[in-house]
Amino acid sequence: MVDGANPFQTFWHITFPLISPTTFFLLITGFINVLKAFDIVRIMTEGGPLNSSNVVVHFLYQNAFQWFRTGYASALALMLFVFIMFITLIQNRLSKRWVHY
Repeated sequence: MVDGANPFQTFWHITFPLISPTTFFLLITGFINVLKAFDIVRIMTEGGPLNSSNVVVHFLYQNAFQWFRTGYASALALMLFVFIMFITLIQNRLSKRWVHY
């Protein structure tokens, strides 16, 4: 306020750099949790009518423990891991522009 900054400038130049590490952590963990949404789908719809609410992790579970296609389920798990790792690395590279430690 002493320098004549408006509330947006105060947030953008002071507040956001201070909370950027926390924002970055929540962004990554939130993305991983979205891809792991198994329990809600399993309890409420079990994939839904015609797999309309099926997610990757539930499909992986079905392949491994209902249809006993463990090799395919293992490949799905590995692809899910690679996808999460790829997205996390991209977020980590892009964070160097806006995360201040």
